[in-house]
Amino acid sequence: MPLDGSELAQSAVDVAVDLAAASHAGLAFCSVVDAIEIAASYPQGTGKALGPWIHDVRRQTASMLSVAAETAARRGLETASAILPQGPAAAAIVAFASEVGADAIVMATHGRSGFARRLLGRVASDVLSQAKCTVLTLRIARPLAAAAEPRARQAG
Repeated sequence: MPLDGSELAQSAVDVAVDLAAASHAGLAFCSVVDAIEIAASYPQGTGKALGPWIHDVRRQTASMLSVAAETAARRGLETASAILPQGPAAAAIVAFASEVGADAIVMATHGRSGFARRLLGRVASDVLSQAKCTVLTLRIARPLAAAAEPRARQAG
C-alpha cells in the first residue's frame, strides 16, 4: 500500500487493514521519497540546509510507515514497509509490489492531477496501467467515521 503522507492516504490504511484482515493476508506499506521533488518543495528562508531537510522528510516518512504497520500489526497482520528510491513513483510502487509478491495494490487517489487524469490522479492512473496485479483505488471524500454515520434529512 503506497502512502504519501496525506490525510487521504492515512484514511485508506484502515480500508487496506480491513481487507487484509478479512482475507488473512499481510500488508506491505511503501512510500517514494524523491529528493528532486523534496528539493522543489523546500521552503526557502527556513535557515535549514537542503540536506538536513531531506533527512527530516525521510525520518517523517519512516515514522508514517511505522504507524501504518503498527495499525496492521494490532489486527494480527504480518507487515513489511519500505521507503522506495527516487524516480517515477508509479514505477517504484509497481516494482515494490512485484518484489513482495503482492496480490493487490490498495492506494488512495487525490484525483486532481490534470484534466486527462482528473478522476484518478497521475500516480494512481500510472500504477493502474503498469501493475500486473489487482489495483484498488480509494477516493475518500470525508472521514470514514463520518461516512458510516447516517445523515439527518432536512425537511423542506
